[in-house]
Amino acid sequence: QTVPKVMDISRIDYSISTDLYDKNYDQPVGSLMRTMSKFLPLGLSLEDVVCKVTTLPRSYMNIPQQLIAIGADANMTMFRIVPGEVRLLDSEKYEIEVDKIIQPAGLIMNGKQVWSDDV
Repeated sequence: QTVPKVMDISRIDYSISTDLYDKNYDQPVGSLMRTMSKFLPLGLSLEDVVCKVTTLPRSYMNIPQQLIAIGADANMTMFRIVPGEVRLLDSEKYEIEVDKIIQPAGLIMNGKQVWSDDV
């Protein structure tokens, strides 16, 4: 319930992040992608959510943008959007109904695939 209020009054751009630890792993956090999914029913586009997790924090910390280019070693997380009605909890234990979930699909580090959910 807090996020929609901040979205309405905020004049600054904000990042999306999470703090995973042993007492909030299952609920309410679960994963960064689950947290990202909670912003979709609030009116943010998928592109906005991804920007708030990647580009925006990087710019706040003055980390140069890494471009994907032929011959360059890529570092990226691949994900898929899975449709379906799911109820998630926010940090204050309020339910958020989502109709799609962002799920990890693969991880590339230094140009090599190091994880895939297809394995």
